[in-house]
Amino acid sequence: MSNTLKASMIETITALVLCPSNMAIHFGAGGDPNCWAPAYVNALIMSGTNILIFASFWIVKFMLVFRVPKEPFR
Repeated sequence: MSNTLKASMIETITALVLCPSNMAIHFGAGGDPNCWAPAYVNALIMSGTNILIFASFWIVKFMLVFRVPKEPFR
């Protein structure tokens, strides 16, 4: 497991422990919160976003490293 993924998991666990029980997850045009959710929803959204970003970078790296052109560029 890479250090980036470990750091993401630690960040998610820390946010889950330190966040209040209910958090604002959406704000209106005036800046006032208009949607509330439990803290674990925030942690799931944060970890899901981090995993998607990690996976996209890993896939791009995999495509760039292991892709060998059949003939040289001219």
